[in-house]
Amino acid sequence: MTKNDIFKTIDKDPRFRKACQLVATESEADDLYQEVVLILLQLPEDKLLQLSGSCLYCYFARIVVHEYCSSRSKYHRKYRKDQLPLNRDTRGVIDALYSDQPDDENLHDDIASALRQLNERERQMIELYAELGSTRKVSEKTKIPVTTVHTALVNARKVIKSHLNKSL
Repeated sequence: MTKNDIFKTIDKDPRFRKACQLVATESEADDLYQEVVLILLQLPEDKLLQLSGSCLYCYFARIVVHEYCSSRSKYHRKYRKDQLPLNRDTRGVIDALYSDQPDDENLHDDIASALRQLNERERQMIELYAELGSTRKVSEKTKIPVTTVHTALVNARKVIKSHLNKSL
């Protein structure tokens, strides 16, 4: 995946624009989105690739909140300089950004479909990991080495992630 592919993903995924809309007003959301994308453009390609493999949306959301709320940010100096200080409950906004409730009603079906694509061993590893919460506990319960459990989970996550990206 290249830097251009990552930005195409950001552009196509509505969650990124929604993060800006949750924090800023309608008139400010587009400007905020553009400023955050400019910040991401300045990142080295290897850092972007690392983020795209794990938590690009979380990183994006943190930048959005920082840019909008911080009086030292480029966005604040450029667009909000003359406005009154922020008087919003930012905790509610942050909670909405990191909400556990999926926006897509079909997400449950998509995840179930992705799990069916896994082989039996990987599916069981994912289920045990969800139940027990750590690779070490899965390793102890199954008597499989921790590195083997970790590798199986990483491979399973890749399959699930690629399936979910295709369904979006």
